[in-house]
Amino acid sequence: MFLINVVEIKKNTVVSFKYSLINEDGTLVGDTETQETTILQGHRNVVQGVEKGLAGRKAGDQFVVEVPPEEGYGPRREDWTQRVSKKYFVKPNLLKAGMVTHLRIDSGVRPVTVVKIGGKVIDVDLNHPHAGQTLRFDIEILRDVQKKYDLIYLFISHDLKVVKALAHHIVVMKEGLVIEQGEAASIFDNPQDIYTKELLNAAFMPETLGESQSN
Repeated sequence: MFLINVVEIKKNTVVSFKYSLINEDGTLVGDTETQETTILQGHRNVVQGVEKGLAGRKAGDQFVVEVPPEEGYGPRREDWTQRVSKKYFVKPNLLKAGMVTHLRIDSGVRPVTVVKIGGKVIDVDLNHPHAGQTLRFDIEILRDVQKKYDLIYLFISHDLKVVKALAHHIVVMKEGLVIEQGEAASIFDNPQDIYTKELLNAAFMPETLGESQSN
């Protein structure tokens, strides 16, 4: 468990923000006015253009980011269609040509546009609905919600490099049991349990672990 107080946004900063998304026609096509978006900066949780715009900002900043296709949802590819079984859609019988829906794939879901509906299959346009467009994101980075609500962030992760960048307090677990816990600096510089040492040795070059690991 660890506390985060955002001073300046950089890689591995947890960022909470609201945004409005406006397309090339000036139409509002999305917003998070009633629900904030929270990401881990630098890990492609949002489109590249927004991530670049967040870098170096601070809580309370309000700004606009123009995101070209190459930093957003990519260029539009003509004739990029695919015929897909209806079983991969949620409520396929309610779909109509031109509607944007979500296609279930191994990695999650993908937004697609319905082109044609058949008896057992649906033809979809695989381009993202915003592909090929320069988009405008009106962004507000939220003020210190951590202090306002007296929050503690709990992260569960196997990526020790991210843990090292973020955590103030660490609990190491194996097969549901607590192996070791303590202040982050103490765990990384002077781990006591052999399992913790093995994890750190696997994740880092020896010289980055601290003097105690080189002795």
